[in-house]
Amino acid sequence: MKKKVTKKEKEKITYKFLTKHVDKFDKLMKDASKEKESLPIDCSIHALSAMVVQSIATNMANYYGGMNRVKETFQDALDQEANFRYIQAKEERESVS
Repeated sequence: MKKKVTKKEKEKITYKFLTKHVDKFDKLMKDASKEKESLPIDCSIHALSAMVVQSIATNMANYYGGMNRVKETFQDALDQEANFRYIQAKEERESVS
């Protein structure tokens, strides 16, 4: 019989799982940036980011069977980033004043 896992334990396990794989992506981008510098190519590392985003969107659309969830997820991510940057810029302006 399996041990019953509490909600808090599940959240901790989920967080650890997610961050482990996001950290792998961050490492991929860092390693790719280093490798790109040693190659005779004229593209930005952001080309790789764009391809990864496209792959994620395609996989999500296939998984969810449509684009609505993909649009919502990407829009939420963009909104969060915009809010973060707005707050950051506001704090920087206030610290200069």
